[in-house]
Formats: sequence, C-alpha cells, structure tokens
Amino acid sequence: ARIGGDEFIVIFENINKNDIDELKPLLDRLHSAISEPVDLSKNILVNIEASMGLVVCFEGSCNDTAEIIRKADYALYSAKSAKATRKTWWVLADEAFPAINIVKEYIDATSDGPKELLSQLTITEFNRLKLEQGKHFEKMIDPYLTMETHKKIAETAGIIHAGSGVEIDWLIKSYDLYLNILQHNLMNSIRMRPALSIISRRLTLDARWQIEMFKAIEKERNKAFKKIDDLVWKAINYGELIEGIVNILHSLKEICGVVIGRIDTKGIFRAEAISGLPLETYFAKLDEGIGSPVMRDAGRPEGQGKIGKVYRTGKIQKVINYANDKSVLLWNDLYKSLNARSAAMVPLKLDEEVFAVLVIFFPFVGGFSSPVHEEFLGYLHHIIS
Repeated sequence: ARIGGDEFIVIFENINKNDIDELKPLLDRLHSAISEPVDLSKNILVNIEASMGLVVCFEGSCNDTAEIIRKADYALYSAKSAKATRKTWWVLADEAFPAINIVKEYIDATSDGPKELLSQLTITEFNRLKLEQGKHFEKMIDPYLTMETHKKIAETAGIIHAGSGVEIDWLIKSYDLYLNILQHNLMNSIRMRPALSIISRRLTLDARWQIEMFKAIEKERNKAFKKIDDLVWKAINYGELIEGIVNILHSLKEICGVVIGRIDTKGIFRAEAISGLPLETYFAKLDEGIGSPVMRDAGRPEGQGKIGKVYRTGKIQKVINYANDKSVLLWNDLYKSLNARSAAMVPLKLDEEVFAVLVIFFPFVGGFSSPVHEEFLGYLHHIIS
C-alpha cells in the first residue's frame, strides 16, 4: 500500500515467531522484484533501489498502529543512512537506534531545567510540548533535511525560547544533554555511528542558529529602546507618543499585540492607542456594548483582571499563561484571537498615580519572564511615565 511519495507499506503475515530468519528469503525476493530494470520507452532502462525499515509484531506486542509506523520510519532512516556499508537493504527496528527512548530520556532530563516555566503549562500543553520535542528530534534525524529548512526550524525555535524566557545558558546545557543521551544510546552501535556523527553536527548547528536568533532578538529589542528614547524627546503630544510606542513594540518578533488605555468616567478601560487587529475589533465592539469590558472596581468580576490590579497596586502585573489564569477567564477569547498565551500590564504614572496602562501580549507561555525581560518592562514603566 502506498502511503505517500515513494514510500510504501508491505505486510507479511503468518511469520513464525520462533524463526524470524524465514523473513530473509521473502525480503530477498521482494528486493529482486523491486530491483528489476524498468523499461520506460525506446529501450531506456531504469534501475530502482530501495531501503526498508522492518517491524516484527506478534499477538499482543503491537497494539498501536501509529507507533508501529513510527518504529518502521526510524528503522528506514537507519537503512538509508548506512547505504554505503550495509549488508542488507533492510533494517530491523529492534536493531535500529532507540529513537523513541532517546526522546523520552531527553524530555525527562530537561524537565528539571526551567521548572517554573514548565509548571505554568496545563497537562494538555505539556503533552503537546513533549510531542513537539519528539517531532523536532525526528526532523534532526531526517536524511532529507536540508540546511535551509533546518535553519528555519532552528530560528523559529529560537524565537519561541527567547520569548518564553529560556536563557542561553540553559539552552546550551539542554543540547549538551541531548548529545550525551545520543552518545549513550548509539555509541555501541557500529551501524549507527555514522548517523550519530551527522546528528551531532546537526544539533550543534541547531544550537548555534538558536543562539544567533537570541542575539538578533536582543539587538532588535535594543533598537526599540533607542527608538522609544528618541520618541519620548521628539513627540509633540501624548497622542503621538503612545501611538509611536505601540507601533514600535508591536514590530518586535516576540510581541503579538499592544494597547495603551485608561479608565473612563464609567470605570471602564478604553483604548487610546492600539496595534493588532483583534485588539481593534475587541475595543470597537466594546464601544457598541458587546463583550466583557475591563474595569477598575475590584467588587465586580470585570475588575478582577490584571489591569484592574495595576490600578489598585501601581505595580507591573503579568499573565504567565492565560489558559490556567482564572483572573483573565472573561477575556480568553481575546487571547485566542490574538494567538497570545501571556501578557504584561505596565502602569504609566503621573505624580505617582496610575493614569494609564500599557498592555503587551506575547505568543508564548511565560512571555517576558526572564531577568532581561523584567528589565525591559521596568524601562518602559520608567521612561513612558
């Protein structure tokens, strides 16, 4: 059965579990059939080569079809990567390197790293994170992965890690863990030593590109510092100042929406400067009386959010993960429409009184949680006030 492109699934039935060697003649015959020259036209003959990843299942040992195909994929990779030295055109999954165990071991090891950030994830989000880590590893072992594609993957991961507050030191440590786990699992496999070398180089490149993205984002953030400094001195009025600020901030890769607003005579938070279409839509509907407003009054549900708390405390407030923060339950739809996972609310003060609030939305859990981000938020609070 063809499963896509040049990949097919072949099923052999009634295999004697006490004599798996009986598979070899079947596989030899299959290979002979595949390798038979194909006459395209006018005596043009084409020879076809193939590689196979093989999974052997007996009753009760394989109940998950997706897992069977995954193991076969890993074994297929092993067969492809050892073309020059292999003795057979197929590799048995049990003889291939234990990629699934490597992913699990890596996840278990890294779980002890940024614990505070991981603890903010819901169970569903944590399971999704493990799945994404597994997919990332699968890409690292894909023999067809190009350098261009690999760099894009690494840069995207770098943006996510930088925006989530993962520090470079931990990123480097995590790659050291990855390599140690790989070496532990693969070093004794003569067949997989070439693959280990390739994967190690890819992981080194992955780390380098992510670190470069960290530095690029930091450079971008520093440019935003300078632009805001200049704007503070050059802006003719308050309206020009806040419009410029929200546009500068929203241009950063790690930010997905910005609004500056203040409480009106009815105690409702109204936007004065916005960047981000979903935010514009939310406040436009609010003007029509549609949706849940943000309020200052702590005695009302609409006043239990972080903006209300900023007004009452005069301190920066954060939503680390809207999915498990009950204080922003009324505005979950807004977070979803922005594709935001976290937010920071910065008080803008005049004579020590909060007169407005700057709200920044981030597409990652734990947005602006690192010491560098804390410094950035403190700068915004000080310079705009």
